[in-house]
Order: sequence, then C-alpha cells, then structure tokens
Amino acid sequence: MLIAVIDGQGAGIGQAIIKKLKKEFDNQVRIVALGLNKTALKNMLKSGAEEGIIGSKNISEYILNNDIGFIIGPIGILCAGGICGEVTSTVSKAIFNSPQLN
Repeated sequence: MLIAVIDGQGAGIGQAIIKKLKKEFDNQVRIVALGLNKTALKNMLKSGAEEGIIGSKNISEYILNNDIGFIIGPIGILCAGGICGEVTSTVSKAIFNSPQLN
C-alpha cells in the first residue's frame, strides 16, 4: 500500500507520522514524502520515506496520478494558505479531487 505524508515547515508532524508508520508496518507499506519545502522533504526522507516529491505542481500531479491508499498530514493541508501559507490552492484542490476521496 502507498501512503503519502504531506507536511511543510520543519515537518515535525510528518516525521512523527513516518516513524510511527515504519515502526508499525515496516515493509508492508511504501511511504512517499510530499514536502511543501526543501527542509520538510529532507526531514521526512531522513525519517524513512522511500520517495520524496517537492513543489506544488509536482505534489498535485503525484496525488492525482497515483493510487495512494492514504494521504496523511496536518489539518492545514486542506485549505489554501494552510501551514503558514505553504499550502497552495493547487495542492489543496488536488487533495480534495484525489481519487481516494471520489
């Protein structure tokens, strides 16, 4: 199963989520880090994500074009301007229009 973890700023929440998922599910899941900035992406990859995507357009395309089982992140990912302005309208629209929600 593919799980996408999206976070910004320093990715404190994203790191904690990834570490917990790796501990609980080990090799049963594949985790992709969707970093809203370089620092967030770097920190989530250090925590054990197998793949990383950065940039609003790249994140949106990944969400819409991949069979993701779960999208996990802070509540701020649901609205444009969330996470201190790091979530663009493109990213929030992709989350709402993802195949998982439809």
